[in-house]
Amino acid sequence: MYSKGLFGRRLEQNFFNCSCDIRWMQLWQEQGEAKLNSQNLYCISADGSQLPLFRMNISQCDLPEISVSHANLTVREGDNAVITCNGSGSPLPDVDWIVAGLQSINTHQTNLNWTNVHAINLTLVNVTSEDNGFTLTCIAENVVGMSNASVALTVHYPPRVVSLEEPELRLEHCIEFVVRGNPPPTLHWLHNGQPLRESKIIHVEYYQEGEVSEGCLLFNKPTHYNNGNYTLIAKNPLGTANHTINGHFLKEPFPGSEAKARAPLPPSSSQISRLVT
Repeated sequence: MYSKGLFGRRLEQNFFNCSCDIRWMQLWQEQGEAKLNSQNLYCISADGSQLPLFRMNISQCDLPEISVSHANLTVREGDNAVITCNGSGSPLPDVDWIVAGLQSINTHQTNLNWTNVHAINLTLVNVTSEDNGFTLTCIAENVVGMSNASVALTVHYPPRVVSLEEPELRLEHCIEFVVRGNPPPTLHWLHNGQPLRESKIIHVEYYQEGEVSEGCLLFNKPTHYNNGNYTLIAKNPLGTANHTINGHFLKEPFPGSEAKARAPLPPSSSQISRLVT
């Protein structure tokens, strides 16, 4: 078809046959592409006469029309989905989905051909959360040119505690965390199995970007009373995730008096369920 090499070239001394094969060039001239609107271009008609390109009238020769079954598609992780792309026009266009970079496994295409419509079903199998935010693009192309349409893919999935680090001294002591989930989960903290209340000494700072929440549980001059297990709970409508680390800030001033004290255990699933319900 056409070539990017045409940009900046003069085509005025070239005579083409008036046909659908140069309809794209006529459209470029109309749109001012490659400065073709500043050139006097001609084609040779069926009777051998020269015809200004802008006057060429070829029937059944136009850019493809394209449509998709979804402008936005929302699915749950692990589900399957089918999206249809229809390309129509004359000449009948080739239609294809651009799926480079798509992570969902076992994607495949099925061609459906009718007299004046070329349709392709794109089937996504076992959709993965890694494809959240992916843009699926369908193209329809014939000798005249190319049209495209896009589908924004949203994948909902349960929360995941990606990381939860032991306390680290920065400006304040920080238990750093990263959580993912879509919809973005709400966050709760437990200290030794009990709800943690924020105060002047302990508070949470984090930022959320899309499906990722990242931040710190901060401690301002903690003491041995703040030692213990810290559990981060993330919850959205699709599920709950939790992770526990042990935070040790200071030694006990009189370790002998509490030597027989039993170390707290991480909360059980039933305890967590009761606390965040």
